Amino acid sequence: MQLRKKRGVFWLPVNVVKESERVEDPDVLAATRAAKKTVPAKALAGEGEEPGEAGDSAQPGQSSSAGGPADAGSSAANPGAGNSAGAGSSTDGPGAGGPAQRLPEIGDVPMEVSEATRRPKTKKIPDTVSKAEFDEHMLTHLPMRSWCDHCMHGKVREDAHSAREPGRASEVARISLDYCFLGRALKGPVNSVEEVKVPQDEKDGLLPILVIVDEKSGCVFSGVVAKGVNPYATGLVTEALKFCGRQKVIMMSDAEHSIRALAESSHASNGAAERAILELARQVRTLASALENRYKKPLETEGVVFPWLVRHAGWLISRFLVKQDGRTPYERLRGREFRGEVAECCEVVHYKLDKEKTGKLDKQTSVGVWLGKSLASDEHFLGTAQGIRRCRSIWRRPEEKRWELKHLEGMVGLPWQPRGEPTTVPSDNKAPATPGRRQPSVYITLERQIKHGKTPGCPGCECDDDNPKRHNDECRKRFEKLYPRQPVPGTPGTPVPGTPAGPMETERGQAEMPQGTGQDLESGSTEPSQPSRPRAMEGTSEAKSGQKREVEDAGVPAPSSDSGQRRVTGKSSQGAKKQKTPEARGEKRPLEDQELMGGLPTLHEKGEWEPLFAYPLDGRVEELGAYDERTGQPLPVDKVKTARGRELDKMEEHSVKKDISWEEARRQGLKIVRSRWVDGWKPLPNDPNGVRSRCVAQEINDHERDDVFSGTPPLRTHRMVLSAAATAKAGRTNRRKLIARYDVSVAFFHAVATGKIAVVPPKDLDQSKLWYLLKAMNGTREASRQWSKRVCEVMTEAGFWEVPGIPGLFYHDEWCVTLSCHGDDFIAEGESDDLDRLDALMMQSFESKILPRIGPEEFGGQTTHGDHLHRIIRWSERGFTWEADPKYSRQIVEELGLTDAKGADAPCSTECGKGRRDLEDPLDTEAAAKFRRLAGTALYLSQDRPTIQYALSEITSGMAKPTVEHELKLKHLGRYLLKYPKEVWHYEYQEQPEEAVVLTDSDWGACKRTRKSMSSYAERFGKHLIDASCAKQSVIALSSGEAEFYALVRGAAAGLLTAQIWERIGFKGLKLTLRTDSSAAKGIATRKGSGKVKHLSMKELWIQDCVQRKQLTVQKEPTKSNWADLGTKALSGSRVTELVKGMPLTRGLVMACLFASFGVATGQPKERQLETEDVSFFIYMLIIHILAIQTIWRWIKFAFVWWTTPRVSTKPAPTAGGRVDRRGLEANAGSPVYVTRKGKKFHRRHCRHLGQNPYTLQRAEATQRGFGPCTDCNP
Repeated sequence: MQLRKKRGVFWLPVNVVKESERVEDPDVLAATRAAKKTVPAKALAGEGEEPGEAGDSAQPGQSSSAGGPADAGSSAANPGAGNSAGAGSSTDGPGAGGPAQRLPEIGDVPMEVSEATRRPKTKKIPDTVSKAEFDEHMLTHLPMRSWCDHCMHGKVREDAHSAREPGRASEVARISLDYCFLGRALKGPVNSVEEVKVPQDEKDGLLPILVIVDEKSGCVFSGVVAKGVNPYATGLVTEALKFCGRQKVIMMSDAEHSIRALAESSHASNGAAERAILELARQVRTLASALENRYKKPLETEGVVFPWLVRHAGWLISRFLVKQDGRTPYERLRGREFRGEVAECCEVVHYKLDKEKTGKLDKQTSVGVWLGKSLASDEHFLGTAQGIRRCRSIWRRPEEKRWELKHLEGMVGLPWQPRGEPTTVPSDNKAPATPGRRQPSVYITLERQIKHGKTPGCPGCECDDDNPKRHNDECRKRFEKLYPRQPVPGTPGTPVPGTPAGPMETERGQAEMPQGTGQDLESGSTEPSQPSRPRAMEGTSEAKSGQKREVEDAGVPAPSSDSGQRRVTGKSSQGAKKQKTPEARGEKRPLEDQELMGGLPTLHEKGEWEPLFAYPLDGRVEELGAYDERTGQPLPVDKVKTARGRELDKMEEHSVKKDISWEEARRQGLKIVRSRWVDGWKPLPNDPNGVRSRCVAQEINDHERDDVFSGTPPLRTHRMVLSAAATAKAGRTNRRKLIARYDVSVAFFHAVATGKIAVVPPKDLDQSKLWYLLKAMNGTREASRQWSKRVCEVMTEAGFWEVPGIPGLFYHDEWCVTLSCHGDDFIAEGESDDLDRLDALMMQSFESKILPRIGPEEFGGQTTHGDHLHRIIRWSERGFTWEADPKYSRQIVEELGLTDAKGADAPCSTECGKGRRDLEDPLDTEAAAKFRRLAGTALYLSQDRPTIQYALSEITSGMAKPTVEHELKLKHLGRYLLKYPKEVWHYEYQEQPEEAVVLTDSDWGACKRTRKSMSSYAERFGKHLIDASCAKQSVIALSSGEAEFYALVRGAAAGLLTAQIWERIGFKGLKLTLRTDSSAAKGIATRKGSGKVKHLSMKELWIQDCVQRKQLTVQKEPTKSNWADLGTKALSGSRVTELVKGMPLTRGLVMACLFASFGVATGQPKERQLETEDVSFFIYMLIIHILAIQTIWRWIKFAFVWWTTPRVSTKPAPTAGGRVDRRGLEANAGSPVYVTRKGKKFHRRHCRHLGQNPYTLQRAEATQRGFGPCTDCNP
């Protein structure tokens, strides 16, 4: 009998006999369960047979019933319950011999339920996998595979329960921590977390494993540590927090004392850490099983491999274990898959050696044991006989060399001790002995000395700040009478933190229990979230003046200066109950519970320590160390203490902060920001090798804010100050003006804070209290804006008004003083009397350092040169000069290794790298980092060197992906800087010009890749160069005229701004003139609309309205004298020299060679024999000097001949407008001037507007003919 398929269901034909008619109806079908495409028909068994025992098929006409009419009815009523073979599949057929039975009707209750069954649930039989899949799985053993014996040995476990619902996205991330012990777990299976959380023997207890899990992402971090606080455990937690990038976390742990000593815990469930422990234990067992199978040797837990195995297990889980959402913890955290290369744990591989430690002919790789990868940099860890190595690249070895036991047995180094002999535990937890307690003496601060006067004959009062000495007994007794000391904590009546204390009375009459009661004293953590941590020093202005500080909140420890002692003054101390010290209770005193240092630190304290300035006695700078921020070199501790103490003194002097508790900060909703010290070398007035320290807040830019932006004036405004000093306004002389400079110390401390920030003190100070900022502080986002606001308020009140659109630029109409402020550096120009008023204002408003004024001595000048913003300003009889610090040029040349190279005539060349096939090859990581550093230095230098701006635009185009071509261009620029190490801007004395000129130029399709054009402009004020700039155009121009027009518009925008600045600082009536060498660009700008040029950016057509309103004029400039040509293309050396000669710029060449030779000669040792290299060098320098002297002699000879040769033109002189007048053929002996054929002005001989064949006239005759004087050369 065959099944019939209908509507996707297989049906079995059944012969139904109706009771009334007894007629067989073959059309009734009994439904069976849905099956596949082909389902074989089973034979219907005879009556009395059990279901499933029927034959293969039923003969036609025979009985096919297996269960009678009831079963047939049940089957018909339940077509889907057909799992049992043949049960209830038919009724009795003819000849069955049974009595006739009634068929069930609709609505009848079935007599018997069908024996349907569900599909049994069973585990899948492991499949056979390929060799490639097996090798890939052996790398990580993730995920767990049942066909892997090592996974079955290590990861088999009970079936998991259903997971809980995930938390909301807005919840604060939780970090769970816990310990486990896997020494015994390696010998057998683990069924519960309790088995691995308790050490089974003493040997097992020496190897606790710290497990850290980020609940939000599932990242697991693990490492073998020692219980409690130790540097490696703390570093492991810190590394995990940095990798996860959580700003706010909740640390979850159990109530174990050792884990709570490492991080303050919550008493909630720590299930996430316990689940991570089981996961980690299974992974460690799996890796250990695979390792033992590879090396055929049992793994020893006390060896060097086991800690690396534990660390690598957590690393693998975080990157390769796919969670329920189909993503790994790394993908949850980073949003992308981990694509780094890995090898099998403890596999012997080749690794790349450091290129700085290998020569060109030395081998570049070595062999080591692969131990895992770094968290931060994704570098490989390799175990060698010399210690642990880090590298970026590894290569796997052939199969027979992958598991050489000699390399594994010979390796040394542990995660906490990468070099040297391995140890069993990562650190020693023995606490150092607590020093004996003593009564501290009075603090003799610098301010107290100033307030009450120095003690006669005291060496401490008369000493230098950087060379402190102790105060004598007479001086100490004198200040002890002025400032009585508080009793030492620990004596009867003085409460001690961490002990059960009674209620404390505050001035408000309230009684509260101090927090921290019953806290575990075993912890040595410095986590700032604990309000009962020790305090290092007093930091408020109230304590500075000697007043007693009172408890602000009875629930928070009062701000003592050390060791967590609760200091209560006034009425609260009298009402406090006596408490027993830990020693009195027979307990061990905690490590942080040491002597109290109340009040302010002193300059020179009696006893074991000699504190410097305000740096506290218990500061931990010796323990943590101090390093230069730029070079990373260690700094002397004494000088660092002095520098940090000086910074803390400034904070006290300016009332920058006041101490508040952590609870108060959270109650007020303050933003809590960490801080750190920024130390570095800096020459001081009394110490050329001094150290400067700044306490900097670490406020992270986690969201965009509009209330923190603060602009600074562009660099052109500082040059405009010099130009204004050298330019005489109407009715005034320019030679009386001077340049004044001011440097404001701790500038941000003068600005009022917004009152929304609390700062955690640096790590070397006490962090039990926070610093509530009353003034702005370095590192906060609001500091710059608040400082700018403060400067603007001070200057406005004094009569200055700020130039609109230029922050930090001020002008005083009455004083005629122009002032520019860039951060804490000020520069101003004016006459001596006016600058005296500005000096008084700066001293009154800020803690300012008034630098010597630059200018002529007869008018009040104090020096002829000085620094400003790392630029050098000089004065001479002709005016002022401005130049960049030459150290940047030397730095670029030296780091590129071009000291002995040949100089280049031009900063860039089209022939650079021509013919090389590797120009597009990217640089390696080290070379790319060096390229970016030097390119950034050169970019900073280009602000003051117009000749290299185009070269820098080409070089910096490769900052993202530097190639060999970009490196070659940078080296070519270095050769140019070698030949021309400096570029000086000249601001000679001049009268106020009638116009401000902007010269523009463009190079059409300059970029070969993007076909974008290059725009350049140069701003001129009379004879002064104010600014120069070049940039690629944002629109692809289809013609040279369009490109020139875009350059003209860019120059017009800059010129309008500069003209408005000149107008605001007292130079009235200036006209703005744009000069271009393109007639097409001039035509587009002077007409209305785009004309026939259809491809024009509409946003650039505003210049036409300005021309129509006569806000500016557009004139033609010859290409030969267009200064803007410097920034458009790669020019030849002769063309660069030609342009520089016409500009108020000079480049150092001969003098640089002379100075270099003098420096080398004076630097040679006196008693040193002359060598071959020295002789060749001196010969080279002699040739250079001879050539230079020869060139100078030629110029002198040319000037002499030019001066003595009569200059008479044989051509008829034209009149103004181009008409030739043949009456005057010879020039008179009076003052000669020169005119052109079509010009309207007369000029001097070397004016740039003259052609090659000018006409010579007498000045009176030129005036009579209608010629006017040239405004550029002033004949």
